[in-house]
Amino acid sequence: MKTEFIITRNVKKFVALMTELQSLPPNIPKMALVYGEPGLGKSETVAKWAFKNPCVYVRAKQGMTTGWLLAEIVNELELEACWHIDDTFNESKKALANKSFTIIIDEVDYLIEKKSIETL
Repeated sequence: MKTEFIITRNVKKFVALMTELQSLPPNIPKMALVYGEPGLGKSETVAKWAFKNPCVYVRAKQGMTTGWLLAEIVNELELEACWHIDDTFNESKKALANKSFTIIIDEVDYLIEKKSIETL
C-alpha cells in the first residue's frame, strides 16, 4: 500500500493561516492554535509544513516541564541548554533575535494542567 499525503481543505486552511501570519510585519506578535478531534491529520500537516519552512519544531510530551521544553527548543536551534533556565532562555532569545523563525509546539495539550482548563 502506498501512503500519500492528501492536500485537504483543512491543509489548505492551515497553509493559508501560516502564510498570512508570516506576511505580517515582524514587530507584531503572532500566535496560532491548531486544534480538532484526534485523527484529522493536524500533527502530520504541521510537521510537513515545518519540514519545508524555517522553524523550530518540538513535540511536547506528557510530563514535560518548562525547562525540558526550553531545552528541546535550544536543541533544535543547535545550541546547548545551560544549567540555569534563565541562561537557556537568554541564549535562545539571542539566537532568534534577528531571524524569522516560527516556533511550533505540537501536542501542546501535554503542557497544560488539566485542572486549569475551563469548559466554555
